[in-house]
Amino acid sequence: MTIVIKTDGSELICPHPLELMYAEKATGLSWSELRRKGRIRYRCGMVCLACGDLGYYGPDQLGEGAARATHISNTVRSVRRREARKHRCRACGRGDLEPLVVNETERELWVQLWNWVRGKPNGPFCPVCHVGQLRSQMTAIS
Repeated sequence: MTIVIKTDGSELICPHPLELMYAEKATGLSWSELRRKGRIRYRCGMVCLACGDLGYYGPDQLGEGAARATHISNTVRSVRRREARKHRCRACGRGDLEPLVVNETERELWVQLWNWVRGKPNGPFCPVCHVGQLRSQMTAIS
């Protein structure tokens, strides 16, 4: 998700594919000026496996920088599980966050393939019922 930091410090979600228009309208500044001032931020959806809360987290919240080089690379970015674990759940405070779109390592991909061959599910499981699996799907305005 793309957000813009407004003049009062609040955040505004900028729906895809009109991020630029929403950001410019909300702030009165051009996209390039907002980028230059570090007021465009990117967040990835993560679910807490302890309490089930869904939230959006980004590297700027950890003091690790605001963004990658291009808007496209930021919007298609996925997160590794070890990156997700750096964040604390806003609802329960635990570090059990699982990214909705995972950037898998080669080893994790082989484990998933092996589980699929054996007929075993590739989690994560629902933290509430512990039976169903969590799935995500990208949506955007068209």
